[in-house]
Amino acid sequence: MMKTLKPSNLQQAKKELQATDKKSNLKIDVIEVKDKDFYHVIMVSKVNNPAKQEYVTKTNIQMFNVLGYEKIKKSFAQQGYSKIILLHDPSKMEKKETGNDVSQFHKSQIEREIEIELQKEMEEKKAKLMKERLEKLNDTETPEDADKGKSDDDKETGNNDGTDTDKDNGNTFDITKANDEEIKTFAEQNKIQLGAAKKPQTVKKIVSAWIEENKK
Repeated sequence: MMKTLKPSNLQQAKKELQATDKKSNLKIDVIEVKDKDFYHVIMVSKVNNPAKQEYVTKTNIQMFNVLGYEKIKKSFAQQGYSKIILLHDPSKMEKKETGNDVSQFHKSQIEREIEIELQKEMEEKKAKLMKERLEKLNDTETPEDADKGKSDDDKETGNNDGTDTDKDNGNTFDITKANDEEIKTFAEQNKIQLGAAKKPQTVKKIVSAWIEENKK
Protein backbone atom coordinates (compact mmCIF):
# COMPACT_ATOMS: atom_id res chain seq x y z
CA MET A 1 0.00 0.00 0.00
CA MET A 2 1.27 3.46 -0.95
CA LYS A 3 2.39 5.48 2.06
CA THR A 4 1.12 9.05 2.12
CA LEU A 5 1.22 12.10 4.33
CA LYS A 6 -0.43 15.49 4.57
CA PRO A 7 1.30 18.33 2.65
CA SER A 8 2.90 20.89 4.95
CA ASN A 9 1.08 23.86 3.37
CA LEU A 10 -2.25 22.18 2.65
CA GLN A 11 -4.64 24.61 4.32
CA GLN A 12 -3.14 27.71 2.71
CA ALA A 13 -2.95 25.97 -0.66
CA LYS A 14 -6.66 25.03 -0.46
CA LYS A 15 -7.63 28.64 0.17
CA GLU A 16 -5.56 29.94 -2.73
CA LEU A 17 -6.75 27.22 -5.09
CA GLN A 18 -10.39 27.85 -4.20
CA ALA A 19 -9.95 31.55 -4.87
CA THR A 20 -8.18 30.85 -8.14
CA ASP A 21 -10.33 28.02 -9.53
CA LYS A 22 -13.56 27.16 -7.74
CA LYS A 23 -14.24 24.29 -10.16
CA SER A 24 -10.88 22.61 -9.63
CA ASN A 25 -10.96 18.89 -8.88
CA LEU A 26 -7.24 18.67 -8.28
CA LYS A 27 -6.37 16.17 -5.54
CA ILE A 28 -4.07 17.86 -3.07
CA ASP A 29 -4.94 16.31 0.31
CA VAL A 30 -2.00 13.91 0.42
CA ILE A 31 1.39 13.32 -1.14
CA GLU A 32 3.49 10.16 -1.25
CA VAL A 33 6.00 9.75 1.54
CA LYS A 34 8.77 9.05 -0.96
CA ASP A 35 8.26 12.57 -2.39
CA LYS A 36 8.26 14.43 0.93
CA ASP A 37 11.72 15.97 0.37
CA PHE A 38 10.59 17.91 -2.70
CA TYR A 39 8.59 21.10 -3.10
CA HIS A 40 5.09 20.36 -4.44
CA VAL A 41 3.74 23.29 -6.41
CA ILE A 42 0.33 23.83 -8.00
CA MET A 43 0.91 25.36 -11.42
CA VAL A 44 -1.97 27.58 -12.59
CA SER A 45 -2.44 28.61 -16.22
CA LYS A 46 -5.15 30.42 -18.14
CA VAL A 47 -5.99 28.81 -21.50
CA ASN A 48 -8.11 30.52 -24.12
CA ASN A 49 -11.24 28.57 -25.13
CA PRO A 50 -12.44 30.00 -28.49
CA ALA A 51 -15.66 27.96 -28.39
CA LYS A 52 -16.75 29.50 -25.10
CA GLN A 53 -14.96 32.78 -25.82
CA GLU A 54 -13.37 32.74 -22.40
CA TYR A 55 -10.22 31.71 -20.58
CA VAL A 56 -10.26 28.36 -18.81
CA THR A 57 -8.17 27.79 -15.69
CA LYS A 58 -5.99 24.69 -15.73
CA THR A 59 -4.00 23.34 -12.80
CA ASN A 60 -1.47 20.60 -12.23
CA ILE A 61 1.07 19.69 -9.56
CA GLN A 62 4.80 19.63 -10.17
CA MET A 63 7.68 18.72 -7.86
CA PHE A 64 10.95 20.63 -7.54
CA ASN A 65 14.16 20.44 -5.57
CA VAL A 66 15.53 23.57 -3.89
CA LEU A 67 17.18 24.96 -7.02
CA GLY A 68 14.19 24.17 -9.21
CA TYR A 69 11.77 25.84 -6.82
CA GLU A 70 13.86 29.02 -6.62
CA LYS A 71 13.96 29.18 -10.43
CA ILE A 72 10.26 28.56 -10.98
CA LYS A 73 9.36 31.29 -8.47
CA LYS A 74 11.18 33.79 -10.67
CA SER A 75 10.25 32.44 -14.10
CA PHE A 76 6.76 30.92 -13.93
CA ALA A 77 5.24 33.85 -15.84
CA GLN A 78 7.75 33.46 -18.67
CA GLN A 79 6.82 29.78 -18.86
CA GLY A 80 3.15 30.56 -19.42
CA TYR A 81 1.76 30.22 -15.90
CA SER A 82 -0.39 32.90 -14.33
CA LYS A 83 0.28 31.79 -10.76
CA ILE A 84 1.94 29.16 -8.60
CA ILE A 85 0.66 27.87 -5.26
CA LEU A 86 2.97 26.17 -2.77
CA LEU A 87 1.38 22.94 -1.57
CA HIS A 88 4.25 21.28 0.24
CA ASP A 89 7.40 22.87 1.67
CA PRO A 90 9.92 20.21 2.80
CA SER A 91 11.70 22.72 5.01
CA LYS A 92 8.56 22.90 7.18
CA MET A 93 8.62 19.16 7.88
CA GLU A 94 9.76 18.06 11.31
CA LYS A 95 13.39 17.02 11.24
CA LYS A 96 14.11 13.36 11.64
CA GLU A 97 16.49 12.25 14.31
CA THR A 98 17.89 9.33 12.38
CA GLY A 99 21.60 9.58 12.96
CA ASN A 100 23.44 10.12 9.68
CA ASP A 101 20.33 9.92 7.50
CA VAL A 102 20.43 13.05 5.31
CA SER A 103 17.23 13.81 3.41
CA GLN A 104 17.13 14.81 -0.24
CA PHE A 105 15.94 18.25 0.82
CA HIS A 106 18.96 18.88 3.00
CA LYS A 107 21.26 17.57 0.26
CA SER A 108 19.70 20.08 -2.11
CA GLN A 109 20.22 22.84 0.45
CA ILE A 110 23.89 21.96 0.71
CA GLU A 111 24.21 21.88 -3.09
CA ARG A 112 22.69 25.34 -3.30
CA GLU A 113 25.04 26.73 -0.67
CA ILE A 114 28.03 25.22 -2.46
CA GLU A 115 26.85 26.65 -5.78
CA ILE A 116 26.57 30.15 -4.29
CA GLU A 117 30.04 29.91 -2.72
CA LEU A 118 31.61 28.68 -5.97
CA GLN A 119 29.94 31.42 -7.96
CA LYS A 120 31.22 34.05 -5.53
CA GLU A 121 34.75 32.64 -5.71
CA MET A 122 34.58 32.57 -9.50
CA GLU A 123 33.50 36.23 -9.68
CA GLU A 124 36.26 37.30 -7.29
CA LYS A 125 38.87 35.34 -9.25
CA LYS A 126 37.63 36.81 -12.53
CA ALA A 127 37.84 40.36 -11.15
CA LYS A 128 41.38 39.73 -9.85
CA LEU A 129 42.59 38.29 -13.17
CA MET A 130 41.02 41.14 -15.10
CA LYS A 131 42.81 43.69 -12.91
CA GLU A 132 46.16 41.89 -13.31
CA ARG A 133 45.79 41.61 -17.10
CA LEU A 134 44.89 45.30 -17.46
CA GLU A 135 47.84 46.37 -15.31
CA LYS A 136 50.15 44.18 -17.37
CA LEU A 137 48.74 45.62 -20.59
CA ASN A 138 49.27 49.18 -19.37
CA ASP A 139 52.91 48.46 -18.52
CA THR A 140 53.78 46.97 -21.92
CA GLU A 141 53.31 50.06 -24.10
CA THR A 142 55.56 49.88 -27.15
CA PRO A 143 58.05 52.63 -28.12
CA GLU A 144 55.89 53.25 -31.20
CA ASP A 145 52.92 54.01 -28.93
CA ALA A 146 55.10 56.26 -26.82
CA ASP A 147 56.03 58.34 -29.88
CA LYS A 148 52.44 58.91 -30.92
CA GLY A 149 51.58 62.55 -30.91
CA LYS A 150 55.16 63.61 -31.58
CA SER A 151 54.19 65.11 -34.89
CA ASP A 152 51.56 67.22 -33.15
CA ASP A 153 54.21 68.54 -30.76
CA ASP A 154 56.40 69.41 -33.72
CA LYS A 155 53.58 71.40 -35.29
CA GLU A 156 53.18 73.41 -32.11
CA THR A 157 56.89 74.29 -32.00
CA GLY A 158 57.04 75.02 -35.74
CA ASN A 159 59.65 72.34 -36.57
CA ASN A 160 58.78 70.36 -39.68
CA ASP A 161 61.62 67.91 -39.22
CA GLY A 162 60.28 66.66 -35.87
CA THR A 163 63.10 68.21 -33.79
CA ASP A 164 63.07 70.88 -31.10
CA THR A 165 66.14 73.08 -30.75
CA ASP A 166 65.34 73.67 -27.06
CA LYS A 167 65.30 69.98 -26.23
CA ASP A 168 68.11 67.57 -25.49
CA ASN A 169 67.77 64.92 -28.20
CA GLY A 170 69.90 62.51 -26.22
CA ASN A 171 73.34 63.41 -27.54
CA THR A 172 74.39 64.76 -24.11
CA PHE A 173 72.19 62.53 -21.96
CA ASP A 174 73.69 59.20 -20.88
CA ILE A 175 70.74 57.02 -20.01
CA THR A 176 73.01 54.20 -18.82
CA LYS A 177 74.24 56.36 -15.94
CA ALA A 178 70.96 58.12 -15.15
CA ASN A 179 68.73 57.06 -12.29
CA ASP A 180 64.96 56.55 -12.54
CA GLU A 181 64.11 60.13 -11.52
CA GLU A 182 66.56 61.63 -14.03
CA ILE A 183 65.14 59.50 -16.82
CA LYS A 184 61.62 60.58 -15.91
CA THR A 185 62.69 64.25 -15.85
CA PHE A 186 64.38 63.86 -19.24
CA ALA A 187 61.19 62.37 -20.65
CA GLU A 188 59.11 65.27 -19.34
CA GLN A 189 61.52 67.89 -20.69
CA ASN A 190 61.48 66.29 -24.14
CA LYS A 191 57.75 65.56 -24.11
CA ILE A 192 58.30 61.86 -24.64
CA GLN A 193 54.95 60.10 -24.64
CA LEU A 194 55.09 57.38 -21.98
CA GLY A 195 51.47 56.36 -22.29
CA ALA A 196 50.37 54.49 -19.17
CA ALA A 197 53.83 53.10 -18.46
CA LYS A 198 54.74 53.29 -14.79
CA LYS A 199 57.47 50.71 -14.17
CA PRO A 200 60.98 52.20 -14.30
CA GLN A 201 62.25 49.53 -16.71
CA THR A 202 59.38 50.21 -19.10
CA VAL A 203 59.97 53.97 -18.97
CA LYS A 204 63.69 53.47 -19.55
CA LYS A 205 62.97 51.27 -22.56
CA ILE A 206 60.70 53.88 -24.14
CA VAL A 207 63.17 56.73 -23.50
CA SER A 208 66.07 54.65 -24.91
CA ALA A 209 64.12 54.01 -28.09
CA TRP A 210 63.32 57.72 -28.36
CA ILE A 211 66.98 58.67 -27.97
CA GLU A 212 68.02 56.23 -30.69
CA GLU A 213 65.45 57.65 -33.08
CA ASN A 214 66.42 61.27 -32.37
CA LYS A 215 70.21 61.06 -32.46
CA LYS A 216 71.80 63.42 -34.99
